[in-house]
Amino acid sequence: MHFCLTGQYTPRALNAILENPTTNRQEAARKLIEAAGGKLVSMYSVAADGPGVLVIFDVPDPSAAPAISGLTVTTGALQNVKLTRLFTQDEIKQVRQKRGEAALFVYSARRLTSGSHAMPPQSYQAAATLTSQQRAGLHAEARRRPSGVYRQTMREGACCVRRHRSD
Repeated sequence: MHFCLTGQYTPRALNAILENPTTNRQEAARKLIEAAGGKLVSMYSVAADGPGVLVIFDVPDPSAAPAISGLTVTTGALQNVKLTRLFTQDEIKQVRQKRGEAALFVYSARRLTSGSHAMPPQSYQAAATLTSQQRAGLHAEARRRPSGVYRQTMREGACCVRRHRSD
């Protein structure tokens, strides 16, 4: 998982840099990240809110990222540190697909309790992201439910709820 850490150098860190301008901050960052099981992807100096740094790193365990961030703050090297999780486009695609699945079931539950017949546009979009294999799974799930209860079916890529009659 990729993370972006940004922060400004503390006055103490700036004094250390001025005293020894040949200090390799990137190598120090690499050692810290590798000690936590990660890999330094890139490191940039920034001057937006004062002299600072932007570090992008990859860690297999997401709990290592806050540990790296916390250690950086406790050493006194950085202040105003922000840690951001970065998502690849493939991960975003998976998130959107999961959102579509969740929205489909949330809409079904809301429809059962509210009696509303109008389907919001977001639900059409969410249902449209389902693959044909997922739709088939929903049909199979609906057929396994006992008679006399609400069943969930898919019709033209959108979810609708109907009363299953036992007669």
